[in-house]
Amino acid sequence: MCRGRAGRALALAGAGAGAWLLFVLADAWLPHARPAPGPRSTGGGGEAEEPLLAEGRLALEPAPCGGGATALVAVVSHAAHFAARDAQRRAWPDAELAALGACRVFLLARPPLRSPPAPAPAVHDALRDEQRRHGDLLQGDWAEGYRLLLRKHLLALRWLVRCCARAHLLLKMDDDVAADVPWLLEHARRHLRGREGQAVLLGHVLAGAAPQRAPGDKWRLSREEFAADAFPRFVSGWAYVATAAAASALLRIVDSAARPAPLWIDDVYITGVLAETAGVPRWDLPRPFAADAALLRCCLRAPALRCDFAAAPDGGEPALVAAAAAHARRCARAGPARCPARAPARALNRTCVRALQPGHARPLPADAPADASVRPVSLR
Repeated sequence: MCRGRAGRALALAGAGAGAWLLFVLADAWLPHARPAPGPRSTGGGGEAEEPLLAEGRLALEPAPCGGGATALVAVVSHAAHFAARDAQRRAWPDAELAALGACRVFLLARPPLRSPPAPAPAVHDALRDEQRRHGDLLQGDWAEGYRLLLRKHLLALRWLVRCCARAHLLLKMDDDVAADVPWLLEHARRHLRGREGQAVLLGHVLAGAAPQRAPGDKWRLSREEFAADAFPRFVSGWAYVATAAAASALLRIVDSAARPAPLWIDDVYITGVLAETAGVPRWDLPRPFAADAALLRCCLRAPALRCDFAAAPDGGEPALVAAAAAHARRCARAGPARCPARAPARALNRTCVRALQPGHARPLPADAPADASVRPVSLR
């Protein structure tokens, strides 16, 4: 993977002068082909590496981060999510990210042989064309799978450490999330000014969450998979910021004998279990995340007020991602005097949605009376 001189220097940190000389000679004379790393041993000694933690080959690889990039935006996607990736590019174009000192990659894997919306060969061809046009796909050479999201998440950490020599921040997010990217990066930079080398995760911290045990639940974990009755404090994987020092610390645990057993729920494992083991602190953001796309739609109906949250799901409507970005951009330019935050009593989760039936919500109509019945919707 990547392995420019700066990235390789990280891998050889602490090695002796002889190892460094060997590296320089090899770098000068060996061909620079895409790597085919074999499985590393597990921490217990000698066994094949757990598939969830395997590094694997790359099928598509972008250029390393440019020299001016001090942040990497890594968007976890799926091979077939063309519309979601296009929505993210429209929301935050490359030129705008570059002005923020950031570059972006989309993390995906190989499409299954039989998967909608098209057969795998057609998806492969479309991905190659997408890579020619945008050059921002980072594709692992393993099949897509919901329980393999951990591999993409680890790939984001590895790409930051190995291929973004000057970047000290990673914004990891999902492709179906509308995130205020400039605010997240600027907030992290402001709070880390002068201590960029500190290992820390910043996001929406979840404490005391319990594993789901009910049969048939999407997130069900057996006692064999996770024995404890509560997860360690972890950061929502929808969108969070990690320092390069944190990424390095987490990867050191992954590659060590002290590595905890892998868990397929990636944000719990990486930002909770691994972070706890590595002693990486998790800082909460002052703006929460919306747990319902209805809140995002409500926010967009009031262009002169700042959204209450820093990220929200798009509810299966990729167009909301670009609309939310336009709203955030407009508010940032207007400033807090002309685009203020809502008063707590008028927060969106208190005033803007009401129940249709348990588990469903919709925005109130524009002509709804002020005292219309509402159901609070959680901000995660």
